[in-house]
Amino acid sequence: MDLAFKLHIISTCALIGLIWIVQIVHYPSFYFVEDKRFVEFESFHKKSITTIVLPLMVTELVTGLVLLYFNRGVIHGINSLSIILIWLSTFFISVPLHDKLSQTKSREDISNLVSTNWIRTVLWSFRGVFIYHYFL
Repeated sequence: MDLAFKLHIISTCALIGLIWIVQIVHYPSFYFVEDKRFVEFESFHKKSITTIVLPLMVTELVTGLVLLYFNRGVIHGINSLSIILIWLSTFFISVPLHDKLSQTKSREDISNLVSTNWIRTVLWSFRGVFIYHYFL
């Protein structure tokens, strides 16, 4: 379980750093990509970011659930719930917006992507404070 705990902390910390870069720099940069190259850019973005984010998110989820299984209680329940909320936000809000942007550049969809990504940014930031306070 010590390995699960370490992997959990590492994956969460990596995701916190990544989400802030995406929120403050990367997603807003979508506005500056030329219309004629945007679909190509979005395709590149989805493939590239997935190779970084998916293994980290899966590691965070699996290790969070392992920690919950071996340490039942409110703290680990809140930890796992926050991970599940991030996954729900990702797959029911962010992924559909990226799917739309894969078809055409839309300032409205980019704006929605930036604004709704605050859900994940806040949740991962909460996770960092929560983990630091209760686990370290």
